[in-house]
Amino acid sequence: MLRLHEIAFASGMAILASTAGALGQTAQGAQCTPPVSHASRYDNCRLVTLQKGMVCRCNVRSQAALQTSSRPASLRSAAVRAEARTVAPADRAEVVRRPDERALTVSELQQIYSGRTWVWSEGGGYFDPSGAFYAAVGNSPTSAFLARGRWTAGSQGELCFQALWNGQVGKNAEKTCFYHKVANGNILQKRGEDGEWYVFRNARARPKDEFRKIVLGNRISDKMSDIRSKYLYGIIM
Repeated sequence: MLRLHEIAFASGMAILASTAGALGQTAQGAQCTPPVSHASRYDNCRLVTLQKGMVCRCNVRSQAALQTSSRPASLRSAAVRAEARTVAPADRAEVVRRPDERALTVSELQQIYSGRTWVWSEGGGYFDPSGAFYAAVGNSPTSAFLARGRWTAGSQGELCFQALWNGQVGKNAEKTCFYHKVANGNILQKRGEDGEWYVFRNARARPKDEFRKIVLGNRISDKMSDIRSKYLYGIIM
């Protein structure tokens, strides 16, 4: 089978082109193989004929299908869900693929996040100006977690927080990064290098912009105290 590299996306499909061998010598419908580094992202890859020639078309797997972890199942089932709630709001804005504009600067990221709380569906995360990061999420013994660590802003538009998440089912260290770019006046955001871009803040602000959930001050102290007393038996992180 042919080795391929990604050149474009369209309607949930990946369109790929050959880097070795002549596609024209291979029958339509034959299997083709995506790059090893991205193989887990695609399935059902077949050769098809388009105007520009024969290419490989693959289904793009959903983000849920791509999530993996080396943690024990008992911890993964709760801690991963808790962390996912920090970064997967139900009312995401329209997905925008492959932006090619500039990354946000360190200064711009600090203006957005420093001294503010990112409010999530069951809690939030606070980005202290000192670089400390705190989070509190969940409303039940198995879903409640407290996190404490550090946050940083980088030159590639990345905002990362690395923290120890502590819950009844165990502890786990996690590093999560969001990338930010400006395109056509909009600020775009994605989770991780392989995430999908979506509108974080529209050029003309909208009520459901994720940016609006980042509010001034520490808004999670009460939530942290509540989780600590109810579910973590007063533990001090």
